Amino acid sequence: MKEQQFLWGGSVSAHQTEGGKDETYGMGKSIYDVLPVREGRSDWSVAIDEYHRYKEDIALFKELGLKAYRFSIAWARIFPEGEGKINTVGLQYYHDFVDELIKNDIEPIICTYHFDIPLTLQKKYGGWKSKETIRAYEEYVSLLTEEFKDKVKIWIPMNEQNGCHMPALIFSGMKFDDPDYQKTKTQVIHNLLLANAICVKHIHKKVTDAQVGAMIQYCPIYPQTQHPLDVEAAMKAQNEYNYEVLDVMVRGEYAPRLLIDWKTNGILPEMSEQELKLLKENTADFVGFSYYFSKVTNQEPGKHDLNDLIFGSFVSGKSPFPQNEYLTATEWDWTIDPVGLRISMNELYNRYHKPLFIFESGIGVIEELNEQHTVDDDYRIQYFKEHLEQMNLAMDVDGVPCMGYLTWAPIDILSSGAEMKKRYGFIYVNRNDAELLDMKRYKKKSFAWFQNVIKSDGKEL
Repeated sequence: MKEQQFLWGGSVSAHQTEGGKDETYGMGKSIYDVLPVREGRSDWSVAIDEYHRYKEDIALFKELGLKAYRFSIAWARIFPEGEGKINTVGLQYYHDFVDELIKNDIEPIICTYHFDIPLTLQKKYGGWKSKETIRAYEEYVSLLTEEFKDKVKIWIPMNEQNGCHMPALIFSGMKFDDPDYQKTKTQVIHNLLLANAICVKHIHKKVTDAQVGAMIQYCPIYPQTQHPLDVEAAMKAQNEYNYEVLDVMVRGEYAPRLLIDWKTNGILPEMSEQELKLLKENTADFVGFSYYFSKVTNQEPGKHDLNDLIFGSFVSGKSPFPQNEYLTATEWDWTIDPVGLRISMNELYNRYHKPLFIFESGIGVIEELNEQHTVDDDYRIQYFKEHLEQMNLAMDVDGVPCMGYLTWAPIDILSSGAEMKKRYGFIYVNRNDAELLDMKRYKKKSFAWFQNVIKSDGKEL
């Protein structure tokens, strides 16, 4: 069997990059399009205008040397109402986009859902609280797999599945302290896992040689002290945050510990034997994950579930967790923990014995162009150098199989909190949160460095 090429690449989402949202393009609204614009941040209407500039951007990605590009499909661009009538203009856009990637020798990787549920489904059914939304999602993924079965071989049904429930609940108007929050949350988690399994089923049925990945945001969690109760708290946190849904996507069943907890607390979701069979029969071929930071915890009980706390701080930058005195952090209070990546890879492989794929990794920084129209981002070079050294150790010394490393993001995009000032890319996009400016693209210092990393297949860091 031919050894698969290690894929160096980049990841983005549709709502953070595309734009192209006015009525000319036939796209319906997603839940992001009705969010109030917070002071000092952006809306999602233009993003970095990849809808119109994708050929220019893909040419830059080819020059950078990317071998793969993971992007999400905007559900409402295909089905403006979430179901029913198809927007052929939107469908053609994605065909053109995928064709352009292939033409430039970049492997297209599709993520079918990146939190941006069509607004109509949210209003009509209550979003992921209802199994009607699962039915609509199946209609959507059935079309995608049929349309792209000959072009796309690597797929992810859901981005960061352990956080998918958060926007679903927030846009339902729910708050952490609502009396039915926990019960609703577990039902949403189960419904999203059913949707994931349905997508896996369609891909494996229609796409020859398909590889379908489970994906979560992985966060190693360390005990604050050696006190046994702190160690126990960290172990519980690891299970709750990193493995609660990943066990289902990879092993096909809920962990007994989790089911006992849900039953004890009266929050067991409605699930039929047929649904459990669906989960068991449609599992992932590999384990994909994003890696940004680690956390420290202790025996002090938190007010909310760990999932809510981490994903809340993931967006806000305000962490309720103890500080790790051995690590530095970014302006958004995200710890910089390269060794944590090696730890994560070992933990995931030892648990599941499936190949890994790092789908997101990167550092968000406030940056401006200098007089030479570039950014001297030595800190980004250092960040990736240290993380890639640890990835190489996990692969070469520990024997962990890894399919690829994708950066978030290869080009500056809107952050998950709608901030243009939080820049991740090797390519600078000339806009800010207040003005679009000329939207020109400029290579940062890290562009040439990462280009050489790819040319050397990660040997020259």
